[in-house]
Amino acid sequence: MATVATSGSYNDLTNKPTIPAEDTALTNSEIDTAWSNAIVPLINFTINSSSYQAIDGMTWQQWANDPRYSSSWSVSGENISSGLNTINNISLSDLIIENYSYTISHSSGGSN
Repeated sequence: MATVATSGSYNDLTNKPTIPAEDTALTNSEIDTAWSNAIVPLINFTINSSSYQAIDGMTWQQWANDPRYSSSWSVSGENISSGLNTINNISLSDLIIENYSYTISHSSGGSN
């Protein structure tokens, strides 16, 4: 009989599965590998009612720096901006949430 049968301890198990950390962001290398292998699990989300896509597990910084997804949005300091518009309540390291509706704030940039 295996040791775990009498101890009941998880540590006595053999051939334990590796359990990945929850909500782990993809590395840029993993994103490139996913693209090159055509294994790209896309998620949808909106910014002020405009639809966008990202790779599942992508951070805002990765998304803004990837022209395949965000041709008009870019990293501006600690924010994601497009012109005078900034996405509200996000950090560059936050994962993009599937089917979430993000909002923007509009800053005045002087006279137009």
